Amino acid sequence: MPPKTSESIDITPDPSMMEDIGAANYTLYQAINELLANTFDARHRDSAGKAIPVRVDIDVEAGKSVMVSDTAMGMNKEILSKALTLGFKMDRIHGSRARKGWYGLGMKTAAASLGRKWEIWTRNAEERKDYYACFDLEEFKTRWTRSASELWKIKLETLD
Repeated sequence: MPPKTSESIDITPDPSMMEDIGAANYTLYQAINELLANTFDARHRDSAGKAIPVRVDIDVEAGKSVMVSDTAMGMNKEILSKALTLGFKMDRIHGSRARKGWYGLGMKTAAASLGRKWEIWTRNAEERKDYYACFDLEEFKTRWTRSASELWKIKLETLD
């Protein structure tokens, strides 16, 4: 038998993938529906496990911006990092639930369908910190020239 060697290779996706998932072209209604599904998945629960009602505000400025805000649990830094990771299924954190998403692409596809730049502000119910992340698809699609360790990193701001 000939000698065998083994090595690891980097299979980080090309940064243009973020733009490609936006090409799914969710309609405004479909994108907002996906974001609302995430809100309902993240509702607070009482001691008996019953979902507590959540308030959702949607502000659409035609052709300019869409803002969805809610009173759900919010995300801490680790959960936000996972939520922004392509293909990460939130069931790994929250446990399996009867919910809409299966592929870990919903929020990213919805946001990328709505516009070239999208921002997430979140405050976890158990922390006294706000987290902010911004995806600029114009900037992101130029990243193929960066080192592999920098291709998929984005800045996360923490505000006390």
